Amino acid sequence: AAPGGGGLGEKHPSSRQELIQAALPWMNGDAGPLEIPEQPDGATSERSPGGNLRASIAESSLTSTLEEKREAMEKKAEKKRKHLEEVMLEWGFKDMASAEAFVRAREKQNRSKTERKRRDKYKDPQKRLDRLKHRIEEAPTHHAPLKVQHPQVHRDNINLKHGQIEQPAAPSAQQSVSG
Repeated sequence: AAPGGGGLGEKHPSSRQELIQAALPWMNGDAGPLEIPEQPDGATSERSPGGNLRASIAESSLTSTLEEKREAMEKKAEKKRKHLEEVMLEWGFKDMASAEAFVRAREKQNRSKTERKRRDKYKDPQKRLDRLKHRIEEAPTHHAPLKVQHPQVHRDNINLKHGQIEQPAAPSAQQSVSG
């Protein structure tokens, strides 16, 4: 058998690359149906094309998650369609596009109205101060200090000589008179 062919009689793929290579024929639709050999006791083994049971389980959970998301999106689209049909009947629109434009405009007006109310509410400085105090009270009181790691600079060690620092010589009387 060719390396990376992924047949059931071959060894299990050990690396991610081998697993991908083993799955490519099935992903592209080039390979025929997966044949699962009979086990000695008559049971069958449910393995992926690469022979990896863990990959098969991960693939099935991914598929179920995608199906759940697709179903949720379909439910949402159906709910939206029903709402638009109600708006069409209520307001006498002839097509869905007009009803959708009407609904969007109404939502935009409602959104701007609530934003205006919120802005007007906090025009009063006392209310803004109360809101700030409330936020401070609700804020967590304990914060872990941030650990900042400075980049290490690799330099040669400089050997320093220990000793005393000499004081500058006191100015002589002649230097002060002439200067």
